[in-house]
Amino acid sequence: MEYAKTLSKEKTISKDKSVNGWEAPEDGWIKINVDAAVTENATTLAVVARNKKGEVLKVWAKMHEWCSPLQVEAITMLWAIQLALSENWQHIIIKGDAKSCFDPLTIFKLQPDWSIATTISNILDLRKLFLNCKFSWVRRCCNTAAHVAAKYAMKFCRACYFSMYSLPVVIVDACKNDSLCFVC
Repeated sequence: MEYAKTLSKEKTISKDKSVNGWEAPEDGWIKINVDAAVTENATTLAVVARNKKGEVLKVWAKMHEWCSPLQVEAITMLWAIQLALSENWQHIIIKGDAKSCFDPLTIFKLQPDWSIATTISNILDLRKLFLNCKFSWVRRCCNTAAHVAAKYAMKFCRACYFSMYSLPVVIVDACKNDSLCFVC
């Protein structure tokens, strides 16, 4: 559904690389891509953190109780900001492909859907604990690593944590695809 809405607005998408391709964060910043996977009876959350060089610092993925796709995407964003706090990162940019979740965080006075209003409010409250915290919507093809990590956790029905030294090949390949996605 989210993807279909995005396709209908395709002609208005910015030519900015941050929307149309994976872009490294500024020096000292951590870029965090988020995504969720949803089936009829399960949901998973995934968070991928990378540095300026595009190197994967950490990947987290976990199962979550079933909820709507919109709700699980918002919950994933909340989890990402909580993880960033626990890592003591002070300059973060969170990116993902759930436009309905990112718009209320980036467009002044835009009210979120009622089903995610509390989660979005919690994200905005936690945002204040960072020196810099930004949010940005990206196209699905630029969010492959997080998407693959969510599906990986779903496949094995378990929580996963990987450092840059323990990444499964499928996630390494997805990160390479993100990096090549400058002209989605």
